[in-house]
Amino acid sequence: MAVLRVHLFRDFSIELDGAGLSGLENRKFKELLAFLLVYHARPHRREALMNLLWKDASAEKSRRNMRQLLWQLQHYFDFWFVDPAQRLLLVEGEWLRVNPQAAIWCDVSHFLAVYRRVQGQEGYELTHQLAQELRE
Repeated sequence: MAVLRVHLFRDFSIELDGAGLSGLENRKFKELLAFLLVYHARPHRREALMNLLWKDASAEKSRRNMRQLLWQLQHYFDFWFVDPAQRLLLVEGEWLRVNPQAAIWCDVSHFLAVYRRVQGQEGYELTHQLAQELRE
């Protein structure tokens, strides 16, 4: 199974099986994807996301922009993930979220998970494996 690797630290980049994916120049595309990946544990209201991405635009323009952006995201990733069970985004009415079944690795999510595991521990208390994960 192909794993999508998303790097948000430093420069935004996406890899699939070690190969970089292109066609990700749209800033709003990146912002929405990054937000959904960082806050992947819960669904998000479409309206709240529109307000984050286009806070100064009219409601009509924000809705149009969101529809177009969601179509672009789904179209882009459906090309790479043809299995519906692996679809990156789940859009259910006014809610959307990252599919918890999709094979995705995100550096920020990985960092936060490791941080939670070691939070409150002194450096000398860390196992070799946890110390290595933190370095990575």
